[in-house]
Amino acid sequence: MEVGSGGLVFAAGTIVVALSAFPLFAMIESGSTPLLFLGVIMIMGLGHPLMYGPQAALYSELFPPQVRYSGASLGYQNGGMLGGLVPAAGQCSSATTTRPGRWPRCWPASP
Repeated sequence: MEVGSGGLVFAAGTIVVALSAFPLFAMIESGSTPLLFLGVIMIMGLGHPLMYGPQAALYSELFPPQVRYSGASLGYQNGGMLGGLVPAAGQCSSATTTRPGRWPRCWPASP
């Protein structure tokens, strides 16, 4: 990675989030609301922006200029669509195991 590239900033954000995860779990387990807010603010206010800021530049660097916009957009949009199906798939698998032998009810959990 070049000095000054977004990759170094992204890597720093990844390290911050990874190292903040364990203290955040301890803060959640404490049951203290102020500690919970502090932990979430710590990750969302420091680690997340360090990763989200250079993300667009990193995606564009993955593809040659001829296909840069379509390639980066295709990967980003497909990831969003497939990631959006995870809750529905989880609910369907849960419905299948809780109602064996019957057709699973796979509609959204929220009314």
